[in-house]
Amino acid sequence: MNCSFRYNLLRKKFPATSFTGAPVLSDAGFDLLNKLLTYDPERRITVDEALKHDWFREVPLPKSKDFMPTFPAQHAQDRRGRRMVKSPDPLEEQRRKELTQAELGSGGLFG
Repeated sequence: MNCSFRYNLLRKKFPATSFTGAPVLSDAGFDLLNKLLTYDPERRITVDEALKHDWFREVPLPKSKDFMPTFPAQHAQDRRGRRMVKSPDPLEEQRRKELTQAELGSGGLFG
């Protein structure tokens, strides 16, 4: 059975040309995407076939990983931030206020 893509709407999501600045996908990229997203595993493209696909030889060519920027792991940054900044406990804040008022001698209406 010929692999036709008439039943999906991927081409609407990834147009071949765009005048609005939206991302575009070449015909080779569209072909690879369709082959990767084929539901039937018997008809789906293999990893080896995908890596040899024409899309990987289009301009712009893939870059070496040496040219890719690196960033610290996000979870490591979050952990450090949590140690430095604790979220306030409203009950603790209320208790601290009451203790401060009691020490200053301003105990509310009767103090």
